[in-house]
Amino acid sequence: MLRWTIAGQKIIENSKAACGFAMLPVPIAMVARKTDSRITLILLRPNRSASWNDSKRLVILLTVPLGLIAVFWSFAGVWMILPFAGLEAGLLAFFMYRVSHWTYQQQIIRIAPHTVRVEIRGRQNKTVKFPRTDCFVEFVDSENDWPLPRIRLVASAQYLEIGQFLNLRDRQQLREDLSSSGLPVCRRQWWKS
Repeated sequence: MLRWTIAGQKIIENSKAACGFAMLPVPIAMVARKTDSRITLILLRPNRSASWNDSKRLVILLTVPLGLIAVFWSFAGVWMILPFAGLEAGLLAFFMYRVSHWTYQQQIIRIAPHTVRVEIRGRQNKTVKFPRTDCFVEFVDSENDWPLPRIRLVASAQYLEIGQFLNLRDRQQLREDLSSSGLPVCRRQWWKS
């Protein structure tokens, strides 16, 4: 029996024996966990509060009035505003595209009895494997609690930082999910709760 859990609550049950994300409906959450008797899958995604279509609508909503104002001023004789209005609209569209494209990345952590595999999908597609016996989670708090804590998977001489795009609550949920999956969690500042 496979089940998705988000923040400790069971939300979907499915009796298929597959362990792939493509076969099950994926819940919309930043940190989601799916477990069966031997394998745990943890899906990490950034907050995508606006889709690419929403971003395009916002760009159009902001550039139409900008274009109308620029055309009005060009008819009034101030034609020098047209290149700057075009530059402003172009930069707005470019940065909205980049932010929207960045939100479509995801990290999949597969914890099996002998290996821990992290698949990073998005701008860069790569897979990193760790031996389960040597692998632990390093939770790195900052000295002054201003920056967000970092979460790293560490084994032997290699490490991989995961969940860089998560907020504080989701990083804490990720730490709890990794700990409940059987990976030891080490903190540099162990005296903090």
